[in-house]
Amino acid sequence: SKSAFSAQNAMILNQSDENEWRTGDNFGYRVQPFPSAGILTTPTFMARYPSTATNRNRARARWAYQFFLGVDIEGLAQRPIDAAALADTDNPTMNNPNCSVCHQVLDPVAGTFQNFGDFGFYLQFDTDSLPASYKLSGLYQEGDRWYRDMFSPGFNGQETPNAETNRSLQWLAKQIVEDERFASGTVKFWWPAIFGEPIIERPIDASANNYDQQLLIHEAQNAEIERLAELFRSGTAGLAVHGAYNLKDLLLEMILSPWFNAATIEAESLDATRETDLASVGPDRLLTPEELHDKLTNVTGLGWSAPWDTEYAYLLEEYRTFYGGIDSDGITERNRNINAMMTKVVDRMTTEISCTMVSQDFQNPAEERILFPFTEIEDIPAGAGEVRIIQNIQHLHYQLLGESLSINNEEILATYALFTEIQELRMNQNRSTSLVNEEVDDEFCILDWEDEEAVVQDPNHTLRAWMAVINYLLSDYRFIYQ
Repeated sequence: SKSAFSAQNAMILNQSDENEWRTGDNFGYRVQPFPSAGILTTPTFMARYPSTATNRNRARARWAYQFFLGVDIEGLAQRPIDAAALADTDNPTMNNPNCSVCHQVLDPVAGTFQNFGDFGFYLQFDTDSLPASYKLSGLYQEGDRWYRDMFSPGFNGQETPNAETNRSLQWLAKQIVEDERFASGTVKFWWPAIFGEPIIERPIDASANNYDQQLLIHEAQNAEIERLAELFRSGTAGLAVHGAYNLKDLLLEMILSPWFNAATIEAESLDATRETDLASVGPDRLLTPEELHDKLTNVTGLGWSAPWDTEYAYLLEEYRTFYGGIDSDGITERNRNINAMMTKVVDRMTTEISCTMVSQDFQNPAEERILFPFTEIEDIPAGAGEVRIIQNIQHLHYQLLGESLSINNEEILATYALFTEIQELRMNQNRSTSLVNEEVDDEFCILDWEDEEAVVQDPNHTLRAWMAVINYLLSDYRFIYQ
């Protein structure tokens, strides 16, 4: 019998062993089949923008306009500040022009979500998804799918055909894709993600000090948006190889755009006005936690992770939201500007990881090292050792910061000065040569606990000096920005 089999299984399996499993049953809710309309009907979209008896799918409509057409409904008209203009109680969203100016655009699209209830279930009450509060209001009539005190479901002045009532979101999706604004809306959606900067809206106050600069940036961005939108729409120009409306082709065009790929311009070559004009051009943006983790891993060969579990990446776990990341729940917008908390995360990351990086890289033969291929632990700032140290510093500037600098460059000399200062200071003070001396707090270095071949002795104090250099370079804004 089933119960006897389960009892036998319980006796055979070790209940405390996380690697032993038994077949289970999913008793969760089942979602009935519904006409899919892509992202618009996904549980993710519905749950992110739930509805209520008073919101009536307006939030879903607002974000459909924003994401797919690049239209900010709330920016269509200035909000009146006269309280009397909003004192109307006779269904103002339909009858008061101060309200209907936006609602006559928004509410029909809200109506195309008519079949999905507050939590996103299709035909939540079998024949409709209207809340009980409306059905008891006196307006409801048997067979209604939508509110009688709102504009009828539709889009852009066209009502949803009766034949499409069950598939009104599919009908909406088709109208959106055929709309001229869909191409530019797609570019606007991806603009902040690719370029790391927001789209500048047309400035309103002509008396503002930076009005001319903001207007120039807005017009330049708008021109680029339209150029990219036309390539996306037609699929016949630029680098498009997959035809019209192919997102891969669009993203490739955006990455090759001057807004992403502009060469760095020396600040001293610009006056204050041009520096402001060009502030949004080019790739100079703060890396997200995920991007910083990937960059750290790719250019150094080592990520910032727990020494007892190298798969546990701090920037992807406990420090993700501290460093401006999102959790897709309560925090949905990334912090694009570094703050004091984020600076402390960088300080901790560089301090903790520099020791591990230096020790592990020196474990390998010189030809296999990522960070120190030109120097050895025995090299000190004198004679041939000095030459090899400077050569390796050149390599680090290129490897970590992407700089090709000459030996006499002031940045190379500054880094070399840091190396010699740390090394000489430790030698003169007769500091500990052990990297794992836990009895002295400031001498303790966190290494992989299971690595028996780890370099733990620093007889000439060069390892500590290299750790200072790694810490210095990884803290540079050119590493945490891209």
